[in-house]
Amino acid sequence: MDHLLPEGAKPLITLAYDCEEDEYYEKIPKKGFEYSEFYNRVGWAYEDAWAHPIHSEDLLGGVEEGAQDKVRKPWQIEKFFQTWLFFGLIIEVFDLSGIEVKTTDFLAPIVRKSVHKPQTARLITTSKLPGLIMEWRKRHESSSNEAVFDRTHKLLDHVGKILDYHCVGGKDHRSPRQYGKVLWPVSDDTTTAIIAVASALRKASFIIYDKRGIENRWPVTNSLLLYQRIQRKWCRSDAAMIMEDFDIDGQAYIAAAPSRALDELDSHYACTDHSCEARVSDGTYVVKHDPECHKDDYAPEPKFLGHKFPEYGKSPVSLRDAIKDVMTANHLPVLRWNSNPDPEQAGFTTYGHRKNSYSEESSKVPPFVAISHV
Repeated sequence: MDHLLPEGAKPLITLAYDCEEDEYYEKIPKKGFEYSEFYNRVGWAYEDAWAHPIHSEDLLGGVEEGAQDKVRKPWQIEKFFQTWLFFGLIIEVFDLSGIEVKTTDFLAPIVRKSVHKPQTARLITTSKLPGLIMEWRKRHESSSNEAVFDRTHKLLDHVGKILDYHCVGGKDHRSPRQYGKVLWPVSDDTTTAIIAVASALRKASFIIYDKRGIENRWPVTNSLLLYQRIQRKWCRSDAAMIMEDFDIDGQAYIAAAPSRALDELDSHYACTDHSCEARVSDGTYVVKHDPECHKDDYAPEPKFLGHKFPEYGKSPVSLRDAIKDVMTANHLPVLRWNSNPDPEQAGFTTYGHRKNSYSEESSKVPPFVAISHV
């Protein structure tokens, strides 16, 4: 996750990789090797790789008798998916462009010494990922190979399929199940790290191979860890919207950003994923100003300079009346601020916007519209 955070930001997760060196991904021979069948190389069955017991087909549901005992231990599954979907994905993607990457490149050195029980687990870090992506881009520019893009996405699509299978119970609008794991005992930290790396590699490939404009939300699943972190800092409706509209890089940025003030969050106690129920008591809302702003610098009521286009056969004398005329015609009111050193010449002019795209008379309306939401 280090690659998603600005320099100096506190890490969102501390993820350990407790695996012997002879079990590292790059130690496995590659002859006849298919990334999607990694479980075969470590002696696992196909059912083991999906990490959940076989469900019975009777009407009562449940699992087949004895199937629960055949499922691998949680720590085994954790290490398996870290090796396969995190380290393995990174190594295989960069290997397609001739860039050698080792597991140790993504492990922080052990700095703590213990006399009684030495530290065996290494902490995972993605600090080298941006530099490797830059090298990937340089190699593509010097020797373009479009086939690499297809092979890269074959790997990424397999990882996305596994993430969505295990972590998504449905794709409904703001479904709570979209934010957490359903079937596997892999930790939220590991799930988040896999999503973060896979998403970064996928976005990088679109840019490097100039395939922009065809990206879509991938994977469907979200990090439960980030969702809970954002939910504690923001309105629940805002948190759900962030998880739905942003990819993991945007989610991580907001999760690492400062929180809203506690007194602001208190009014959002009744909010849900689907709606904001916060209420502000009448007469208590205070307009916030820039520190350099002085209330005496402007008149309380902006001056109305007149309505410009189109003509409605009316002569409004105030900004309020002009807007009412526009809306009565079922048009969109557009306000334009005309600045002038002379206060008497500065103020608002109004326009009526009749449809989504400007007509041949577009020269009579402002060339763009800025919308501010408070």
